[in-house]
Amino acid sequence: MGAFYDELAFDNRDMKDLFERDNTRQAFFADIAKRWASGDSLTKNEQRIVANILIFYPDYILKNGRNEEFLELLKISLLEPCLTNLLNPERGLFLYTMLFMLLLHGSNEESLEVINQIEKFFKTFCKNNSTTSIDRSSVSGNDVFRNSLDSIYTIFSTSLEKAYTEIIARIMDRYELLRLKPGFNISQLPLVPDRKLSAFAGNDLRDKALEFYHKQAYDRAAVLYRKMLVNKFEQPGTLVHLARLEMMQGNIVQAETCIVNAWRMRKEAPLYVQSRILYFIVLFKILRSESFDPWLGCMKEVLSQPDSKMQWDMDRMLSEQKKNLSPDNFLFLQVLLKANSGSDDEGSLNRFEMWCKAVPVNPVLCPDFDINF
Repeated sequence: MGAFYDELAFDNRDMKDLFERDNTRQAFFADIAKRWASGDSLTKNEQRIVANILIFYPDYILKNGRNEEFLELLKISLLEPCLTNLLNPERGLFLYTMLFMLLLHGSNEESLEVINQIEKFFKTFCKNNSTTSIDRSSVSGNDVFRNSLDSIYTIFSTSLEKAYTEIIARIMDRYELLRLKPGFNISQLPLVPDRKLSAFAGNDLRDKALEFYHKQAYDRAAVLYRKMLVNKFEQPGTLVHLARLEMMQGNIVQAETCIVNAWRMRKEAPLYVQSRILYFIVLFKILRSESFDPWLGCMKEVLSQPDSKMQWDMDRMLSEQKKNLSPDNFLFLQVLLKANSGSDDEGSLNRFEMWCKAVPVNPVLCPDFDINF
């Protein structure tokens, strides 16, 4: 348990009059967190401190093994006057953390209700704190935000902004999010921060992430890819990059989660990204020994279009999967990869009967790609 507390860092909140009784030794925040994690009874003030600490440290929430109790702490905290205030930016962080916990518990109905609360909160918050007024609609077609969120960055502290990014990225990682309702994906989350990265800033992050990937510094690359997702930079393509990275680390379920999200956002994806998403779908279907004929039809349709092919560094990832594939399937995936990358035409694919038999299908008409996680 020592490392749990040794790594904690705290801000300079006023400790005066926190307790209902006198203490011979002034208590520190880490002491209170340790007592809670050890199962000690806490006063209401101490419980509030625990909640205020742990929303900034989601890793520690998961490590202490008291998820249900922490969820109750969050619910109680959100009834406190300071957090019922719709102008307090910490309310959104508490709501996002609650959503994260509810997803872990598979509580779909409650999760959707919390998403509604997040949307309502930020609609009010942004209306009162933004100096510009730019209407926009969510991907799902609902009018969620009516103001630009750019000025939020003048309100959020650095630690609060970092905490938002961390918890939203973790929510995006959860496959339970995909089960909330048909077609739901990360683009439908009421994301904050919501300021899109510029093309220059986004491409710079992607270049750095790719450099880390090539150096096999996967953790550092993952941080950058998730920052790109939270800041809504080319989400379908970024999800494909992240899926490749997860596969290199053996995180197949996580990679599948990325691709399910990406496919549900395919209308936003350029054709070459659609072909990459489809490549992953075929790979996953083969690894799961499931039929993939309809997906080859989608792939054939996409690859027949201009701008559907682009150089793609996937050889190392495919080589890692060779042990899990039959020789025939491995050879097919190699040839399919060359076609996707534009280094070979589809003539080589015509050697495979399954490709010849595939009937082209418009990807828009294809069903959702779903995984039984």
